[in-house]
Amino acid sequence: MKTKKVALIGSGMSGLHTLLAFEEKLDKNEYSVVCFERMADVGGLWNFTEDVDIDSTDNLPVHSAMYKNLLTNTPRDLVELPFTNFFHENEPSFLPWQRYRDSLCQLAEAYDLRRLIKFRHYIENVTQQDNGFKLQVLNLNTKEEFTEYFDFVVVGTGRFNIPNWPARETNLLKSFNGVYIHSKNFKDPELYKDKRVLLIGSGISVLDIAVLLKKYGAKKIVLNTKPNIMSKNCKLQWDDNFYEIRHPITAVSENTITFANDAKEEFDTIIACTGFLMKYPFLEEKLQPIVKVPFFPHLYDAIVSIDFPNLLFVGMVNFFLIKLTTYTQGLYIAKLLNNHMIDLPNKENMEKYMLEWYQRIPLNDEVYSILEYHLTTTNYCKINCGKRLIDKRHLKLCFDVIQHALAGTDVTNMQMRLSDYAEL
Repeated sequence: MKTKKVALIGSGMSGLHTLLAFEEKLDKNEYSVVCFERMADVGGLWNFTEDVDIDSTDNLPVHSAMYKNLLTNTPRDLVELPFTNFFHENEPSFLPWQRYRDSLCQLAEAYDLRRLIKFRHYIENVTQQDNGFKLQVLNLNTKEEFTEYFDFVVVGTGRFNIPNWPARETNLLKSFNGVYIHSKNFKDPELYKDKRVLLIGSGISVLDIAVLLKKYGAKKIVLNTKPNIMSKNCKLQWDDNFYEIRHPITAVSENTITFANDAKEEFDTIIACTGFLMKYPFLEEKLQPIVKVPFFPHLYDAIVSIDFPNLLFVGMVNFFLIKLTTYTQGLYIAKLLNNHMIDLPNKENMEKYMLEWYQRIPLNDEVYSILEYHLTTTNYCKINCGKRLIDKRHLKLCFDVIQHALAGTDVTNMQMRLSDYAEL
C-alpha cells in the first residue's frame, strides 16, 4: 500500500513537538513525514538575530521576534514536556531565551528528530491541487527550486512573524520625527536608555517591554492602551515617568503627540506592541485561516481547516499553555490521521461547533474563567496518554503567572513549581 505523504512546515517549538508526537503515535506504514525548516537548525523564532526586517544569512524576511534579555513568560513546568528532563532544579523558573532554545536542541537530539528535517529549505508556495497540495521549495544551500506533492500539510511555523501594525496610529505617525518600530524589531532594551518611549498596545508584550525599559534606564515610558482583559487587570506601579494614557492619539507634530484628552507628550521612540497577524505568506489566499482572536471560525478545534481538512495548523493558541498544547495538538493530529479523518464531523457540523464554542467563551473579563474554558472544552487539551498531560494544576499556575505579568513583577530569580499546587 502506498504511504500518504505529510509535509510539516517549521521546526521551532510547534514543529518539533508535532514531529515528536508523529514519531511516537503516527502509523509509519501509512504515513511518511518530511519536515521543512528554513534555518540551519531547530529552534524557530528562539534563534535570536540582531537583524531587522531582512535576515543577513539568507536575504529573506526576519522570522524571529526575539530580543536580548527576554525570559520565557511561563515557568519551566509549563514549557517542558512531562516526560523530558532537560532542566535542572537549581535553574530559575523563568528561563533566558538561550536556555529554552538549548532545550529544543536537546529534544531534537534525544529523539533523533533532525533526521526527519530538511534544513535550509524555504517554502515559497503552498497551493491546493486535486486532493492534496503542491509545495514550491527553495533549497537555500544550492539555490535550486523544486516542486513536491503532499497529501497533508501541517503548518507549524508559529504565529509571531507578520507584524500587526495599528493602521490608524501608523497613518498619523507618518509625520513623527522620532523612531517608530514594531515590537518585532525591538532587539535590545539598553538602546533606549535616557529615551522617552511611547508603547502602543494592550497585551502581555507591552507590559514585558515596559518593565524592561524601566529596568534599563529609559527616561520616560508611557503606555497607550485600549480597554481589554489585560489592560483592565493591569497592576503596574505607576510614577511620574512611568504611566498610562488610555486616550487615542489624535495628532502628531514632529516629536509631539496629542491625545484625545488634549494631553501633549514628547517622545523619541514609539513602539507598536500590537501583536502579529495570523497570516502565512506561503499559503495561497484560499488556504489562509480566517481568524478573529480568540476565534478561529474556519479551524475546527483551532487545528483543522474546515474547508480543506487535510490542511492542519499547530500553535494557533492564544493562552499561556501553548508550549504544552502544541505537543497535545500533534497527538490529536496523529490520531486523526491514523483514523483516516473519520473522527471529524462534516463541514456544516464543524462550523456549527466552532460558532457555539465561541459564543460560550466567558465575557466577564476574568482571566481564570477564560483559561478554564479553554482547558475544559478544547479537545486537544483532553488528550490522554496514560495520564492527562494538562490538568487544573497547570491552569492555576498559569493564572498566577499572568498575575505577576500584570503587576510587572521581576521574575528573574522567582521559583514557581507545579509541585506547589495540589491535584485538583
